[in-house]
Amino acid sequence: MKSAVIVLLVVARGDMQEPPMNALTRAAERALGEDSRIVLHEQAAPSPDDEVIGLAEQMRATVVVELQWSADRTRAHLHVHFAERAGWLERDLVFSPDEPLAERGRTLGFEIATMVPDTVPHGSAPRDASPSGDRPAPTPPPSRRGREPSLAVDVHAVEAIGGDATGFGGGAAVRWIGATGAFLRVGASARFGRIAAVDGTSLMAGPELGTGWISGSVRDTLHFGARLDGLAQWTQVSLTSPSERRARWVPGVDLLAELSYDASPSTFYGALGSEYAFGDTKVELGDTEVTAIPRLRFVIELGARLRF
Repeated sequence: MKSAVIVLLVVARGDMQEPPMNALTRAAERALGEDSRIVLHEQAAPSPDDEVIGLAEQMRATVVVELQWSADRTRAHLHVHFAERAGWLERDLVFSPDEPLAERGRTLGFEIATMVPDTVPHGSAPRDASPSGDRPAPTPPPSRRGREPSLAVDVHAVEAIGGDATGFGGGAAVRWIGATGAFLRVGASARFGRIAAVDGTSLMAGPELGTGWISGSVRDTLHFGARLDGLAQWTQVSLTSPSERRARWVPGVDLLAELSYDASPSTFYGALGSEYAFGDTKVELGDTEVTAIPRLRFVIELGARLRF
């Protein structure tokens, strides 16, 4: 605490003898410490800021405060300048009409004490004053992430492109997203396509298990990331003529880049990449191989995510 704090309090003529002023002075000096002083100065009319600053410099004041009351004494405006800082601060307080004038003065005294730099006021605030014009709601310091671990549910449409493996469908997944943006993912998808060479259809479905990472802090709206999934694909091919249906399981992997947009509480995202099957799926008529579902396919996803 500073050893001697001097506050120059400038008031309108006639206000110095008002009941709130004695309470204001006592409360401020008690909060600032016994070596501090509140010096009152009356003025007939508002003075230019540079004149008030000059007066404060003559008195070696730490702070200069201009106090203006409303006619009914229910509002008080503080115009504040610190000796070692440029510019002025504005602060407004609103009082209940039923509140005693002395109590309003005590509130103003404590409010002024809290504004003095490098000073920790003694005691507690006598009341809750209205929000100050120069004190916006505190904002947490920026961090690299700012997230809490959370669960999310994804629902998406998916299209795979690649020869006779082209198909359209949908899927869903559950993610556990950590504080650093790393996540684990469990889901499933299904795609339906057409195999023109044999006038047939295809169905690819199966579970997915993967991991990935999302960038950005919780206050960002755009995020980019990537994921790697292990796949177990059940592939079924159905022929119309002759009527025949065959299916098999094929393991695989996919690697996709993601871009998402937060529109709380939902997130909209898109993913683009490829998947690879660790096995051939041939389509035959009799003993003749007509076509094959390629191992490599390009994948596009568009969906929405809800975080919990």
